[in-house]
Amino acid sequence: MTDGPRLRRPADALPGLLAALAFGVGAPAAQRVFAGVGRWTAGAWIALASGTVFLVATRLGLRAPPPGPVTDTQRRRGRVALLVSTGVGPVLGAWCALEGLARLSAHEASLLLNLETLFTPLIAVAVFGERLSPSRWVGAALVLAGGVACAAASGDAPGAGAASGGAPWIAASCLCWATDSNLLRYLVHRDAFTVARDKGLLGGAAAFVAAAATGEVPPLPGAATLAAGAAVGVVGFGAALVGYLVSVRRVGTATTGALFGTGPFVGVLVAWLALGERPGLVFGAAAVAMAAGVGLLVRPHHPGAASHPVPGA
Repeated sequence: MTDGPRLRRPADALPGLLAALAFGVGAPAAQRVFAGVGRWTAGAWIALASGTVFLVATRLGLRAPPPGPVTDTQRRRGRVALLVSTGVGPVLGAWCALEGLARLSAHEASLLLNLETLFTPLIAVAVFGERLSPSRWVGAALVLAGGVACAAASGDAPGAGAASGGAPWIAASCLCWATDSNLLRYLVHRDAFTVARDKGLLGGAAAFVAAAATGEVPPLPGAATLAAGAAVGVVGFGAALVGYLVSVRRVGTATTGALFGTGPFVGVLVAWLALGERPGLVFGAAAVAMAAGVGLLVRPHHPGAASHPVPGA
């Protein structure tokens, strides 16, 4: 396996940073917007709204095309990866995240979302045969320790009956999204706007079927909730996905992971500044540990260290 391209100028980092920003604001925004809304319904609306906007964008000719020709093998793998990643990411992952958000404060959930940075390389090692350097194993341990501390502190907080059940749901969502992220290696050779369109429309339709099957759909949320939820979907899901794919093409997956790993900390900042939340000392210590772990996990690597290669390279 070979490394992807490297960051050569500051502007190359912009897509990854914008993707992290979009993802980071999505969690606290979704918590506020979809309070009291069924999980399947909320997830379906997030995905469908994003897919619809990117459908319009592609019809208008807006594209983020792949850098080179695509082989038949890549197309076949891409179709399978699209279906599987949509099922585990926009459908199951979104449902678990919304379930966790309903049980945790925004800063708790945002901090726990760093577990995706742990799960992604572990899946790459276990399933795709990549390797982790010793420093990255230390990083993984720090992220895990921070997540455990955050979950334990949530269970000791007021209202612990609800909070203690939130951390496992966020962890499950991170596992789903980490699987989704690993499967994106088979989709980076497709137009990024088309990928966002397809994942949004397919995921939204599947989640709405699940909502109908569980009796969630009627009545739909009000117009204000739908409008705000559409914005959350377009920014926190669609724009983040497009930025991620474009960043992988520009600077490779290792550097993209470093940039995207800042997203949960953006969510914590939003919770502090916009929602007025004030985490305690335990969460501060957990944030430091997880930040250090993220830095070790996603820092640029040397030859022979673990890599997240550009698919098909």
